[in-house]
Amino acid sequence: MPKERLILVFAIFIFVFSSCKNIHNVSRKTVNRAVRDSLVVMDENGILGSINAQIVKAPSHWNVEYRIIYLMPEGHFAHIGDTLVKFDPAPVQEQLDEARAQLALARQKLIQIQEENAMNLRNQLATIRAMRMQFRMDSARLADAIYESEAIQQDLKLQLKKSALDLKKAEKKLETQKIINNSKYHLQLVEIEHALGKVKSISRMLEEMSLIATQTGIAVYGNRRGTQIREGETVYPGQRVMQVADLGKMKAVLMINEVDRETITSGQKVRLIVNAYPDTVFTGTVHAISKIADLIKEDGTVKAYETDVYLDAGQNYRLKPGLSVRATIITDTLHNVFKIPEWCLKRQNGRWLVVSEQGEKIPVDPVRLNNGFVYVKGNLKDNMVLQN
Repeated sequence: MPKERLILVFAIFIFVFSSCKNIHNVSRKTVNRAVRDSLVVMDENGILGSINAQIVKAPSHWNVEYRIIYLMPEGHFAHIGDTLVKFDPAPVQEQLDEARAQLALARQKLIQIQEENAMNLRNQLATIRAMRMQFRMDSARLADAIYESEAIQQDLKLQLKKSALDLKKAEKKLETQKIINNSKYHLQLVEIEHALGKVKSISRMLEEMSLIATQTGIAVYGNRRGTQIREGETVYPGQRVMQVADLGKMKAVLMINEVDRETITSGQKVRLIVNAYPDTVFTGTVHAISKIADLIKEDGTVKAYETDVYLDAGQNYRLKPGLSVRATIITDTLHNVFKIPEWCLKRQNGRWLVVSEQGEKIPVDPVRLNNGFVYVKGNLKDNMVLQN
């Protein structure tokens, strides 16, 4: 009985081994075929986005903490004027209260300066009035001393001259005091203007603690790197929080490796498959290619160009930003060519050739190498099986 069981196991092993070998051969025949194909394509992955989208970011011109206390629910339809994001206003409100207090102090100081200036002018004018009175009195004394001795007249003349000099100094001091008063007044006006500007600036900052929808559309979280922001989190200035997407006009955002950049141009046709809807093929056109390459690996070894593919109208009824897509870009159209796996192309005696399944060597002329395939011209047949 054990001997019979051993024979049975061995027979099963031989059958399985033969089946796997046959499957492998079939697989090779399926892969190694010459296929008549005039389209040169390049495959890339990407994500969907909206052509007309309001990108909602934290304000970038204020150095404050942006802690989110409200986010419009994802998928909610936003109307113009709806609140999309609210940041905690408490830190900004504290700054505004302090700025308003500084403005009030500056205005109070202006009142004090005006009162001091007025008092200084009153004192100067009073002094000038007294000196003018003294000058008139000294002038009258000199006129009345016409019959006095020459010595007395000389003393009166000196006194009159002194009164005139004192009056002139007081009038000059008055003009100087006016200049000083005017300078102090305008310097304080500048301080008030600065304080008022600070209040207005912080007031605008407080207003921007709430971000408002400027267009209608669907609220969508996240970005092309897949990160999402939640309520309670703190974001940095200028950080993207969400978007309001118009689903009527969609695009696919691809990252084209720098080595393939020269093969991509605006206007090329694209076939797209959305991973969420693998049964539907969408079409589109390359619309724009970034002029600056982005690093797509932290070590800086791989760079890629962000490329927008606009989907054709009337076929985006189920799509929304953030869905993954596989895009096939038609980079060129060739004529009278066959596409073969690159490992089937051989070089012998200075000539290129392929070997048919029956061992026949067929000369070919390579036209294009693309994505692991070679486009060749030669006496081949469609779906001809080739050897490795």
